[in-house]
Amino acid sequence: MPLTQRPSRKRTLILQTAQRLFRDRGFAQTSMDLVTAEAGVSKQTVYAHFSSKDTLFVEVLRAFLEDGLAGPWPSIAKDATPAGLERQLCALGARLSTALMDPGYLATVRMAIAEMPRMPQLGELFSQAVPYRVLTLTAGLFKDAAARGLVAVADPTLAARLFIGPFVVTTLIEGLLKPSAKPRRLSKRQIAQIVRMVLGGIQTSARA
Repeated sequence: MPLTQRPSRKRTLILQTAQRLFRDRGFAQTSMDLVTAEAGVSKQTVYAHFSSKDTLFVEVLRAFLEDGLAGPWPSIAKDATPAGLERQLCALGARLSTALMDPGYLATVRMAIAEMPRMPQLGELFSQAVPYRVLTLTAGLFKDAAARGLVAVADPTLAARLFIGPFVVTTLIEGLLKPSAKPRRLSKRQIAQIVRMVLGGIQTSARA
């Protein structure tokens, strides 16, 4: 589902129910029948939205992403300047920090990591749901910036990894490894510093 598309009420109910069950019972102990019963909907309704438990798990993770990154993906189409790129990256950083440090998202990721040794497919499902998706969209922003001469980037995907890295590290250190503490998101100042450091390494000499 696109980041800007609104889900239906029943789809949202199923996702919320599945998220709670995955978090509390684990992936293996959460069946589609259980999700159906707990959500109070028909099996036909569940399968009309989600073809399998794997698909449902991916969409549970994506739902957190969509909540935190709601709205159009950052673009420099209307402000193709170094300052415009910096503003868009700061806005994206704030949204990433919100999405990745969501308590429900962190709890679900902890569950997935705990079960990966027994269910290796969870690693690939998680990668499809969040990292690959965010990486692809962010790489597109850097590719556009490079085409406009704002940055010198031969590999937009590598530039995206460089930008996203600090947010992933923060999620690990301040979120996943501290289950009993309140997640601490990066401040606006910290995000701005990350953006300036990244751009300092790839921005062209023509600065605004």
